Amino acid sequence: MKKIIIIPLLLFTITVHAQMTEQIDCVKLINVTGDSLEFEVHSTINGGVFGSNDFAIIEKVEYVEEYDTIKMTILYSQEELMDCYCPMVTSIKIKKGAYINAVVEVKARRKIGGTSEYSYHRRVGIKTIDLSNIVKINSQIDSVNLVDITSDSLIFAVYSTLNNGVSGCVVEYVPENETIKVNILYGLWYNDPDCSCSLRETIKIKKDIYKKAVVEVKHRHNMNDYNSVDIKEIDLANITNIDNPTLPNKISIFPNSVQNVLYINLGENKTMNFELYNIQGILLLSKSIITEANVDISFLSSGLYFIVVDKKYVYKIIKH
Repeated sequence: MKKIIIIPLLLFTITVHAQMTEQIDCVKLINVTGDSLEFEVHSTINGGVFGSNDFAIIEKVEYVEEYDTIKMTILYSQEELMDCYCPMVTSIKIKKGAYINAVVEVKARRKIGGTSEYSYHRRVGIKTIDLSNIVKINSQIDSVNLVDITSDSLIFAVYSTLNNGVSGCVVEYVPENETIKVNILYGLWYNDPDCSCSLRETIKIKKDIYKKAVVEVKHRHNMNDYNSVDIKEIDLANITNIDNPTLPNKISIFPNSVQNVLYINLGENKTMNFELYNIQGILLLSKSIITEANVDISFLSSGLYFIVVDKKYVYKIIKH
């Protein structure tokens, strides 16, 4: 048995507000090259570190070869247990043609309260991947995610996977009564059947005009007609705001859609800690609040932000 320890190069972290079951959400093939397969491992880890720029910290990825199987263990650590969850994404690479199966295991550990010692790693989840039939990635729309709400628009990120090389992108908006058709058109730079591309495009749809959006990704070679890759539909009728958790009755944070000043009322004469983070998890502002406060956020750029009160309650706001 041979054991190799590799520190991964890619880690992407987002923090949201509710607590969920710890698990591996998916293992997604994102790239196929001449000699390797690259996957993204998406996991949900409960707890977080609200006093640093990372909400969970990756320690390392261990690779262990066992005959025709490669086992990979992704190890995370956290400073303390909080009432939130951390969706984590880590990339892994596997040598092409060397193994029949891959076993991916995610583990996490946290500090023992009041000490510098960590507990043992607990299992978050485990998944097995059949590597024997992977030739290339299917062209498809992977997901369409709401990423922001402005005063007049809904903004979505469209994630797609396309085989062969990609050059340039044009987005067309075609209104059809109560439906808006969004065509994302990719050109083909060169024809390489062994190449797959992971792509992200942002689309903007006017609020309160359409009940449904139909997103279609198309791909063409040279000046030929576009071929449809995949279609996704979005129900726009019930999107009115960014969802937020239920705060204790005594705590008020308003407005949710804010321009310059955010108002916070704790509902009682006590001191709580207030922290403000951007969507990358970077701490922008920290202060103590006694009973109530007006917080000036006019210096922020427009976008989505997270407020953490008393290192326990997480709340989303939109800055205009």
